[in-house]
Amino acid sequence: MTASYKHLVNNLKTYVRIRSFYQVLRGILLVSALIVSYVIVISLVEFYTYLSVDIRTFLFFLTCFLIVILVGIYVIFPAFRLLGILKPISYEKAAKLIAEHFPEMEDRLLNVIELAQIGEEADEPLVWASIDEKIKRLKVFNFSQAIPFKRLLRPLSFLFGVVILAGILTLFFPGIFKESSRRLIDYDKQFSRPAPFTFHLINESLSVKKGDPLLLEVECSGRQIPEVLYVNIGGSNYLMSQENGVFTYPFEHINNSFSLRFTDLQFFSENYKIKVLPAPIITDYSVEIIPPAYTGLERSKEEMLGDIEVAYGSEIRWIFKTADTDSLYFTADGNRLDAVHDGGQFVLEYRAEKDLKYTVSVSNESFNYPDLLSFNLSVIPDLYPEIQVVQLRDSIDYTRYYFKGRIADDYGFHSLNYELIINQKDSLVALPVVKNLNQQDFYFTFDFKALVGKADVVDYHFAVRDNDYFHSYKEAISESFQFRFPTKEELALADDQNFEGLEQLMEESFQLSQDIQQSIDELRFKSLSENSSDWEKKQLVNEVLNKRNRLEEILEQVQQKNAEMNNLKNSFSEEQAEIVEKQKQIEDLLEDVFNDELKALFEEFKKLAQDFDQSKLNELSDRSKMSMDDLSKQLERNLQMLKRMKVEQEMTDVIQQLQKLGEKEKSNLEQLKDGRNFSEAQEREKNNQVEFQKAVEDLNRTLELNHSLEKPLELDPMEKEQSDINSNYDDIQNSIEQGRKRKSLQQMEENTRALENMAFSLSQMLEMNQQKQRMENIDNLKQILDNLVYISLTQEGLHDEIRQIDDGDPRLSSVRVEQDKLIKQSEVVKDSLYALANRTPEIGNVVTKELLTLELAMNKAVGELEESRMNTALREQQMAITAANNMALFLNEALDNLQKQMAEGMPGDQQCDKPGGNQSQMNMLKDAQQNLKQQLQQMIEQMKQGQSGNMSEQIGQTLAQQEMMQQMIRELMMDSEVGSAAKEQLKQINELLEHNNIDLANKNINSTLISRQNLILNKLLKAEKAEMERDVEDERESKTVDDSFYSNPIEFFEYKKQEKEFNDAIERNNYQLRNFYDRKYKNYINNLREEN
Repeated sequence: MTASYKHLVNNLKTYVRIRSFYQVLRGILLVSALIVSYVIVISLVEFYTYLSVDIRTFLFFLTCFLIVILVGIYVIFPAFRLLGILKPISYEKAAKLIAEHFPEMEDRLLNVIELAQIGEEADEPLVWASIDEKIKRLKVFNFSQAIPFKRLLRPLSFLFGVVILAGILTLFFPGIFKESSRRLIDYDKQFSRPAPFTFHLINESLSVKKGDPLLLEVECSGRQIPEVLYVNIGGSNYLMSQENGVFTYPFEHINNSFSLRFTDLQFFSENYKIKVLPAPIITDYSVEIIPPAYTGLERSKEEMLGDIEVAYGSEIRWIFKTADTDSLYFTADGNRLDAVHDGGQFVLEYRAEKDLKYTVSVSNESFNYPDLLSFNLSVIPDLYPEIQVVQLRDSIDYTRYYFKGRIADDYGFHSLNYELIINQKDSLVALPVVKNLNQQDFYFTFDFKALVGKADVVDYHFAVRDNDYFHSYKEAISESFQFRFPTKEELALADDQNFEGLEQLMEESFQLSQDIQQSIDELRFKSLSENSSDWEKKQLVNEVLNKRNRLEEILEQVQQKNAEMNNLKNSFSEEQAEIVEKQKQIEDLLEDVFNDELKALFEEFKKLAQDFDQSKLNELSDRSKMSMDDLSKQLERNLQMLKRMKVEQEMTDVIQQLQKLGEKEKSNLEQLKDGRNFSEAQEREKNNQVEFQKAVEDLNRTLELNHSLEKPLELDPMEKEQSDINSNYDDIQNSIEQGRKRKSLQQMEENTRALENMAFSLSQMLEMNQQKQRMENIDNLKQILDNLVYISLTQEGLHDEIRQIDDGDPRLSSVRVEQDKLIKQSEVVKDSLYALANRTPEIGNVVTKELLTLELAMNKAVGELEESRMNTALREQQMAITAANNMALFLNEALDNLQKQMAEGMPGDQQCDKPGGNQSQMNMLKDAQQNLKQQLQQMIEQMKQGQSGNMSEQIGQTLAQQEMMQQMIRELMMDSEVGSAAKEQLKQINELLEHNNIDLANKNINSTLISRQNLILNKLLKAEKAEMERDVEDERESKTVDDSFYSNPIEFFEYKKQEKEFNDAIERNNYQLRNFYDRKYKNYINNLREEN
């Protein structure tokens, strides 16, 4: 490319740029002239013709279209070429345009451009040389002159002309452009030619609520008032009413907006628009109710529900469907609750906690409708739970109570507790409860024995809580109850009163049994008299029966009174197992006093009242004499056993009181050692002395009761010990008062030993009496067994002899003599057995029954032999043999038991109140040994000080105590349950005690004796340890459970209803059965209970 060609190209570019500017300028002038001309034309047309809305609308949009087209073609496109946005004209086009302006140039410029294109492709120097040559010829032309700027004068002139015309029109007719342009711009409004009058709309607003009516009011003013007026709506005219110059037209229900104008059919008013404002409305609503979960109520949804009733704490969700509504809210108690607009509906949530009267309000930008709806919300409160409780005291254990209760609530329960108030402190026992069961019964058992010593009075009640977590689980409390533990004095007084009443009843029953026998004898005597009528005899029989009924009532009262006395004592004190067993045996004896034979006997007497029979009376009289005699002896025996048991119980209580006083004395001694509060120590000593005096009073009362026994126990009142202990208490209080602490401590130690020694001595006395009684019982039983065997064998021999002789045989007389002799010999056995039964309740039941059978059978046998009725005599003799054998069998078992108890040293049915078991005896031996050691040390101190005045008396007491210890050791060594290791230690201890006895008898009291005592104590500890290691598993297995304690008290309440029916159906015979048959019987009873 040559330089000349480049210069040519630059000239062409300049030409193209200037030509684009020319076209832009020309387009502006031309478009402006055309627009001004167009505006003048359509303005004149509109000004004079008042074009319709449609034409004006067409012209408006046509004008806009034309302006956009003209400006785009004549102004915007050239401007884009000028700015380079659009591609400018090509060099060839420019060359042609320049050639048109310069004809002499011909096609030379175009040829240069074409040759340059060829040269650029071929790069031929000759071509570019030719191009340069041609360019030289074109230098004479100025391309800029080819642009015809003079041609702009014509559009400029035209523009100037139309502008001048528009100015003239504006000057002389100012309304043409103003009015026309306004009407053309507002193309959608209807404009009318000015009328000779004006329209005045009276209505302040043409906005109306949808569906409401509207009265359109207009009046006219001017030089010419129309006579009629129409309202034009959508091209239709509607005649308006006129009254007093005001034209009106009513609209009944306006639902849509529309435009209107007024006309008299010649002139039109401006357009008015009636605007319909939509009113907020509720088209539909629903209520969702979500009760609290704990109520168990199901959630629900109701449509168009007005007043609602819900449970307290329920979540309520209102859902409103509306139209033309911007907001919805509740008003309640002066508070506003706004609903949330959610997806075309309004939702409001509320927790119901109180009754509510609420209104629903809606609004939008045009209207506000307060209190559109009004409803009531009723809240069902969660009521307090209810509880009712009844209690029953156990008929045996007075500290045990059974409770039956009923709880009710509207929705359910959280907890049920048994709450006790002990010394102003609360304690509770949680009871199981079915939480979602609204009404239920519960049962509970509580034994207050566990609280003995912790409080004198216990208040208690039941508390139930419902499941209302909104109110922290409301609580309801049952009726409050109170349990008071009787004091020792109250128990003693009640026991004395019960025993006194029991004695009176026993004496009354004894006297009544004698009266019955006298009445029977009187009846028998009068029946032999010819002067007695049958009516008198029947009256006497009825009298016997009435006394019999009274006797049975008294004996039932005796049983009840005895049971109450035992239950009261057992409920509030820890009775030993052997005493409880003895109580049970005596109760069994009392229940069997009025036995089946007596009942059958009196039933036969009852038949005599209806059909009197002298022979039957004689037979019944003989039987009743023996039966009533047996009854009297049983009553006397039972009374003696009750007295004896009471003596033993009270003696045991006294021993326990003395032991507790010894412990208190030790405690007081330790407290005085640790501190110097002498006044408190002195006060405690005074109280201890008062308690000791009460214990002495109990001891004296027990001794008095003991003296009333037919065979009293050998009990020492221990008056000297009583006096010494009382003096000790006085001395201690004086020493404390004087501030002599060391002497006070020494005296308290001595008094502690004195109390322990007294308790130990009383315990040993009681034990010795019981051991002695056991030995006597064993000897008596052996002798009685020998006699019974003799009677049985003799009776059997007579029985065999009778079978071998006939009615007229002379040997029959000798048999009768032998039978009478045997009856007299049986009297010895009878007396011995009754005496033994008075001391041993275990054998009382069978002995009385079989002994009576033996006596009746032998006497009947004599009578039958006298009448020569051999077969009947044989039957009676066989019954006598059976009765004797039964007694021998039972007494043999009783003898085995007594001998076993004697060998084991265990208190079973023997008269003993010491704690059973080897471990308790070991403890007693240790305590006794410790006391002996202290006594020996005290005697050594007295000998050192030269105080040996009463040494002989002290040595005598020590020897007596050591003898008791040896007796206990021998019993333990005979016990088959004691291990070999422990027996070896006991054997060595016994030998050491023998050495001690020799030294004490010789008054050889020195340190060697003390060392031997320490060795004895050490061996006792070793023996105890050996037994503990040997019996640890047995102790674990031997723990028992109170079978009468109902783990499920509901059984107790059900049993109370069934007890009478069951007792009426079957009643156990009170025989002490052999072990095998006893088990069989128990299984049968249990099966029968399960079937019932």
